[in-house]
Amino acid sequence: MGHTGERTFHMPNYTPGTRIGGRYTIIRPIGTGGMGSVYEISGDALRNRLALKVIRSDLSNNKVFRARFKREAKIQSTLSHPNIGRVFDLVEHEGCLAIVMEFIEGRTLRD
Repeated sequence: MGHTGERTFHMPNYTPGTRIGGRYTIIRPIGTGGMGSVYEISGDALRNRLALKVIRSDLSNNKVFRARFKREAKIQSTLSHPNIGRVFDLVEHEGCLAIVMEFIEGRTLRD
């Protein structure tokens, strides 16, 4: 069997009930894209529904990407605008970085 040159990436596939960061619980998957997956989660005592954006492990393991991702998550956490989902936390689970953010009902960007 020949090598096609395609790389295989670890895409997070957490099942409902999986605990993330010690205080978040996966409710259901929402979608998967080129950079990772998004899940609806239940969160801390103040916010019942949140979204978790989990980044592929190869990106999470890249030092430059990790630093940029953390910096962007920190900056986004300071923003407050109706068209920007608010970031509440940055966690790591099974080697993948993830941001905990506001869950917004509605259509996806793809739709």
